[in-house]
Amino acid sequence: MRAVIAGVIGGAIGAVVWAVVAGVTGYEVGWIAWGIGGAVGYAVAFGNRDGSIAPTPAGVVAVVLSVLSIVAGKYLTVQFLIPDDSEMVSMFTAELDDEELLISYVADAIVEERESAGDVVVWAEDVDPDYATTEGEYPADIWSEAESRWTDFSDQARDEFRTGIETEIRTNLEAQLPELRELMGASGFWGSFGGMDVVFFGLAMVTAFGIGNGSKEKAARVTEAYPDAMKRAMIGVMLADGHMDAAEVRTIREVYHELSGTPITDEEVDADVALIQSDDGDPLGDMRELSADLTDEGKEQVVAYAFRVALADGRLDESEGAFLAQVARCVGMSRSRFQKLLEELTAVSVQR
Repeated sequence: MRAVIAGVIGGAIGAVVWAVVAGVTGYEVGWIAWGIGGAVGYAVAFGNRDGSIAPTPAGVVAVVLSVLSIVAGKYLTVQFLIPDDSEMVSMFTAELDDEELLISYVADAIVEERESAGDVVVWAEDVDPDYATTEGEYPADIWSEAESRWTDFSDQARDEFRTGIETEIRTNLEAQLPELRELMGASGFWGSFGGMDVVFFGLAMVTAFGIGNGSKEKAARVTEAYPDAMKRAMIGVMLADGHMDAAEVRTIREVYHELSGTPITDEEVDADVALIQSDDGDPLGDMRELSADLTDEGKEQVVAYAFRVALADGRLDESEGAFLAQVARCVGMSRSRFQKLLEELTAVSVQR
C-alpha cells in the first residue's frame, strides 16, 4: 500500500498545482499534465523502493493513478476558473447597462398584459419567447409599444425600473447559483478536453509507467552497487584455491577500474580479502542481492569476469571451477547455460 499511497499523494499535489496555476494565470497549462505523470511515477517508485510490487504492476499502478490525478486536476482547474458568486451575479447584471435589454423587459410586461387579457401573441417560428432580448425577436407592434413606454419614462423612472430588474435578477440568480455552478462545472469539465489532451495524457502515461516500474532507479542502483559486488565475487574466486596470486590481484584491480572508473590499490584489495576471510564474510552476498535486477547479459558478464580472474594465473583448478559454478547459481544461471558459457570462455582463452 505504500506505493499506492505515495502515488495518490504525488498525484494530489500535482492536481492541486495544476489547478492553482490555472486559477492564477486564467489558463489551463496542458504540459503540467505530463508533469503529473512524472510526479506519480516517482512517488510510486519511492513507495515501492523495497520491491514489494513487481515492475510491471507497479508501472500499471502509476499509470492508473496518473490518469485519475490528471482528471482530478482538470476538474479542480475548471472549478478554479468558474467565477465566484459575486462575480457571477455582476456578470449577469452588467448587461443591464444595455438599453435594448431594458426595453425587452418592458416588452415582456406588455406580452404578459396582452396574454392576461386573452390576446394571442404571434412570435416568429425561430424565436423562443422565454429567451427573447432584442428588437428583432419580438413582434413589431409589441416592440414599438415598449419603445414608446420607455421614451415616456422619466430618468428617475428608468433608474427605478433598472434597479427593480437588477434586484429581481439577483434574487433569482442567488437561488439558482448552486445549480448554475454545477452546470457550468460539468459543461466546463467535458468541454476542457481537446486534441492536445490526448498528447499530454499519452506522455503522462508513458512517463508514469517508465518511472513507476522502478526501471530507472533499478538501473542506477545496479550501476552503483555492481563494481563492489563484482570485486568481492572476484576475490572469492581468487581465494577458492587457498592462495592469492599477484596476477589475480592485478586482474581484480583492472576489472574494478573498468567497471567503476576508479582505481584501487593492493591494500584495498587486501582489506576486502580480510573481510571475506572473516567469519561473517560472504563474497557472493552483494551479488546475490543484485541478481534479480541483472539481465541475462549481465549475469553472463559476472561469470566471465570471475573466469578472467580464475585464469589470471594461467590455470583453472577444480576449486576455482566449483566456485565459478557457485557464482552462476548465485545470479540464477542454469547449469546448462553455465556449462556452455564456460566452454565458450575456455575456447576464447585458448585462442589467446
